[in-house]
Amino acid sequence: MELLTLANYPFLPQASLYVKELGISARELVYEKAYDLVRIRGRERVLGALRGGGPGQDLRSLDHAKESHLIRELLSYPFSRMILSAIGDAYLIRRFAMVEAKTAHRRLERESPAFTVQIGKDLGLDVDRMTGDKLRVHFLDYIHVSSVLRGIEWKLVNRRVKGGWVVLNHKDYLRILQEFIRLRIEEGLPLDLPAELRGGIERYLSEIREELSKKTAKFADGIPVVNPEKFPPCIRSMIQDIAAGINLPHSARFTLTSFLLKIGLSVEDIIKIYRSSPDFDESKTRYQVEHIASRGYTPPSCSTIRTYGNCTGSCPNPGHPLTIYLRAIEGGGDHEGTR
Repeated sequence: MELLTLANYPFLPQASLYVKELGISARELVYEKAYDLVRIRGRERVLGALRGGGPGQDLRSLDHAKESHLIRELLSYPFSRMILSAIGDAYLIRRFAMVEAKTAHRRLERESPAFTVQIGKDLGLDVDRMTGDKLRVHFLDYIHVSSVLRGIEWKLVNRRVKGGWVVLNHKDYLRILQEFIRLRIEEGLPLDLPAELRGGIERYLSEIREELSKKTAKFADGIPVVNPEKFPPCIRSMIQDIAAGINLPHSARFTLTSFLLKIGLSVEDIIKIYRSSPDFDESKTRYQVEHIASRGYTPPSCSTIRTYGNCTGSCPNPGHPLTIYLRAIEGGGDHEGTR
């Protein structure tokens, strides 16, 4: 695989192999002066994700770049993962993965269908080309990835399914691939960094921490309720996903909406929170929130939340999210599991 491809798609397994074959140790990447520009670029990637500007590269900026520039771009990716791991913030990790996946999507739009299918295969997506611009993705992969996509058109019942395969046009496939890439980027983060590496990475973190603090404070201030830090970890995770620009699956949206209604937020308050969703539609969101409010639904129990894959697994005494919240309010403690 060409170096340009690896620099454009550094999350590929071939990119990891290439970096390994360069023989550069993690310690060298963190401390050696020869990699100063790599580390600066890695910090730019993380800051770009926080500020909403993407990784900070024009889509065509690498097309005619020198080999040294391509290697710098490629190496900046593992260093950015070290930065994410040193900070260890769940919101930052999800935000980074989402922005990198969106950038990959824009690059993939310039590629041939055959190339994009191969990228999916390299990442472990079960996909094949059909005739014309049609592709097929195995229904298990499709369900796993499409669960976070809003819109009835993504529901399996509204898709053509043939022999266990979901038939897609190329545009829809790229949207599925984008989400698959996001999940792959999130995998394994945060890394377990030794103290020796953390010491060297620390000097690149102050600006990122400052920006992160502004982002999280701004979003928390937008929740008109006392002590949002007392929310159960699953609820905080859902809110962080929305702030990161990640769509929530229907089960998570129901859990979050019913929880916020029960603790006293208004319909308008909740709609304001959902405005950060990438596929935000005010009329649809208003209908859904008002419907849940009119029925007076209670949030699902922790066991149900776990069944739908929305549990973070970090509550010491799971039972029901409302009970966890009230216990935290009355006891003055909070849940550090997702911090």
